[in-house]
Amino acid sequence: VEIVELFTTPARAAGLLVHPELRALAERGAAFELEAETAEKLSVTRSGQGVLAVVRVTRREVVTDGIVVFLERVQDPGNVGAVVRSAAAFQASGVICSPGCGNPFSPKAVRGSSGLSLVLPIETNTPLETAATAFHAVGGEVAAAVGAGGLPAAKWQPGRILLIVLGNEGAGLGRDLLDHTDT
Repeated sequence: VEIVELFTTPARAAGLLVHPELRALAERGAAFELEAETAEKLSVTRSGQGVLAVVRVTRREVVTDGIVVFLERVQDPGNVGAVVRSAAAFQASGVICSPGCGNPFSPKAVRGSSGLSLVLPIETNTPLETAATAFHAVGGEVAAAVGAGGLPAAKWQPGRILLIVLGNEGAGLGRDLLDHTDT
């Protein structure tokens, strides 16, 4: 993740500038001190840390290899971030978000992902039909998590190329979307 600009309170500045990358930002005039009150007003959290950054997000295409998580209209950015963090924990190849999904690059999602949404490949605005077709084309499996009526996890033996589909917080997955899944 490339930090473009860094903003910090005087209390935090000395501790941050021991890091070579952050010191280089200061040396090229891209690190700035803010009064604590100003930093609090700019922070998107109730209790800011005294450090704010502008970063460049490099979007990378998700490859149909290994495990990929698909989010269907998961609306809460915190939930999107938590799923991204979990996907990274089990070494998923990436996350795909449907149209209507919360923004995985919003401050709340980035915080919920512990910053992993800035490094894990993530695609946005991709319909399930498109993602499922791509996985089927390479011999992959498309599996949906459902509340009732599905195959018990103990009996499921997933393939090595797998798209795991998770539905909306309230509505889950519609029958029309389940038609694109194998399990």
